[in-house]
Amino acid sequence: MTMKNNCLSIFDQNKQLVVSASLAKNKTFHVVMEAVKHQCFSMTKNDSEWLWHLRFGHLHFRDLSRLSQCTMVKDLPHIRVPETVCKECVECKQTRNNFQEVLPQKSAAKLDVIHSDVCGPMQVNTPGGSRYFVLFIDDWTRKAWIYLLKRKGEVLDVFKKFKNMVERQCGQKIKKLRSDGGGE
Repeated sequence: MTMKNNCLSIFDQNKQLVVSASLAKNKTFHVVMEAVKHQCFSMTKNDSEWLWHLRFGHLHFRDLSRLSQCTMVKDLPHIRVPETVCKECVECKQTRNNFQEVLPQKSAAKLDVIHSDVCGPMQVNTPGGSRYFVLFIDDWTRKAWIYLLKRKGEVLDVFKKFKNMVERQCGQKIKKLRSDGGGE
């Protein structure tokens, strides 16, 4: 890519000019390009079975044949099941391994991990005038605490109160505080 005399030129790997555009009044380079013809339903064979297979979103040929036999679709010709397999159908129907049924517990005791998030501003204020809330969830017990906030800036003060309260009640310290990194 080069820029000379308020003109942008883009070249390919063989140094052939691909795009050239002049600087417009709004300080942008306006490029008009022709779109390549859409190839979504292009066929590599002239068989009508494949055309109908594509038209029906890769419907199985056995089902297409049943639609044809029962005359459920107007102008659908007789469909014979081809010998070859559709590459896209095979790729899309591949299976993957199951998720673990039992996930290992991340924490071994109360207050090992506390998850937190701040939500808001809400469109409607609470009767007390709050537009935000902060949520704390203990990973071990799944107990949740919600504190209403009028401003996001109150999060640190609320966390300090929460920390003091749960550590006094449990007789343990919070080991990890995990949040989504939203900057609160």
